[in-house]
Amino acid sequence: LPAAALGDLGGAVEALEGWAATGGSGAEASALLEEYRAQLAEQEQEQLTVTIAGERYALDSQTLAITGRKLTAEDLEAVSALTKLSSLSLNSCSLSDISALSSLTQLTTLSLEDNDISDLTPLAALRSLEALYLGGNANLGSLEPLKALTGLTTLDIRGREISSEEFEDLEATLPGCI
Repeated sequence: LPAAALGDLGGAVEALEGWAATGGSGAEASALLEEYRAQLAEQEQEQLTVTIAGERYALDSQTLAITGRKLTAEDLEAVSALTKLSSLSLNSCSLSDISALSSLTQLTTLSLEDNDISDLTPLAALRSLEALYLGGNANLGSLEPLKALTGLTTLDIRGREISSEEFEDLEATLPGCI
């Protein structure tokens, strides 16, 4: 069918269904109709998912946990499309640049343990965070961006040395957390 050749599977399905409804027949047409319907359903499903580290996840996912898989910048961009996430865990995923996560403003729980993260600046945009787990990131830089997370009640920075001054500063800024 010309519509299918042009990439319009929906139009091809509609044309074949119309032809069949007017008395058209034939095993080849029926086979084509089933093939086009299957391809159309697959395309529609692809539009509702993202692929992260070779796995598919629904765009409306509220939780996501991936552990021990090396994630690429492309994978993190795909994670950033999951804007309904409230809980995200990307532990031991060889992460260093987390800037793509700054758009996930509905997150209330974020676990990024055992990665190689140093710059926490992207986290400042995540104002809904209540729990943040960064343990095992030995090279964490300034904790200054965390001051924007005023709703934080749990903060794990295990493995990072913290000065008395930093502790007092966090305690004053995040009283519900320390």
